[in-house]
Amino acid sequence: MGAFYDIKTVWEYSQLTDQAKNSKPYRNTNKLNPKYPLGKRRYSDRYFKPRIDLLENVEDINLETWYNHYDKPPIEIYYTDRYMLGTFYSDNTFKFNPSAGCYGQGDNGVISSVLPGWIVARSNYGGLVFVHRQTKISVPVYQGMRIRLCDGSPTEPFELHANTLDRKKTKAYRAVHDEMFKVATAMLSAMGEEAIFNEMKQMVHGQVAPFMNYRHSELSEAYDSNDPAGAVMWLALRYNIKDCRSQYVYTSSISRTMNSFKPKVLVRNVKDNFYNEVYKEAIGRGESLLKSYVYRYGDKLPTAEWGQKIFVNGVEHKRIV
Repeated sequence: MGAFYDIKTVWEYSQLTDQAKNSKPYRNTNKLNPKYPLGKRRYSDRYFKPRIDLLENVEDINLETWYNHYDKPPIEIYYTDRYMLGTFYSDNTFKFNPSAGCYGQGDNGVISSVLPGWIVARSNYGGLVFVHRQTKISVPVYQGMRIRLCDGSPTEPFELHANTLDRKKTKAYRAVHDEMFKVATAMLSAMGEEAIFNEMKQMVHGQVAPFMNYRHSELSEAYDSNDPAGAVMWLALRYNIKDCRSQYVYTSSISRTMNSFKPKVLVRNVKDNFYNEVYKEAIGRGESLLKSYVYRYGDKLPTAEWGQKIFVNGVEHKRIV
């Protein structure tokens, strides 16, 4: 059972007004901004607050009957008093905080409980992602984004401009080292997992530390022609793939460490890290290796490794992380 088990999912704005009818606001509550429990009353750090002060003729509105007003007020939700997480509107929409740069783990838990979906922090996708419970569509969350509760779709269309590698342009960079990786795969397969384990363990206990700050090209060139297998093992330690440096220091059993270090898996992980470093250096020199495409609601969410920007009506908006 989750930490916020007592919070009910809000599919319609009326659920909050009904809850307000059946529960009293917390004591010492401001008349124009009463606080109501979002779940069980004893958990006073999670609450919702109708913005009665935004209604017309507020001086005539009674604290106990504001929910009968023809113009229903926006309802804000909070977890602790740090800042407002988001706002429910009477048209059954929800708006994320327009000034929030980052939600904490508890914030995400409250939002995931109160909304009909899940908020997930995904750094590889550029920040927070909202996944609706029914549609299962992933949407990048940006400051001030407003979604429909029924399906999680944004009320305003957005465009996410994502960069990706141009495979044709990067082919020349891969061709320089592809032969090394092919030979290394064959050599490591012939060595076997136990020999790889022992060799890399010796590297860790030996002189691997001075090589950690080497550029990828300096490190690989030292082994490129004479020892491709050694180059891959050094690079695996340099990139600390699957936390291998600490595993080889503290683990003596190959069964606990090498199950995920099959030769082909090891080489593939090294290649991915190695070439990404090559591409980043080339891009840093001003070479054009990227192409851009546009993601819209409903498309498969792209990764953010090579940069993303979100635009709404031509204006860039910041992601919430």
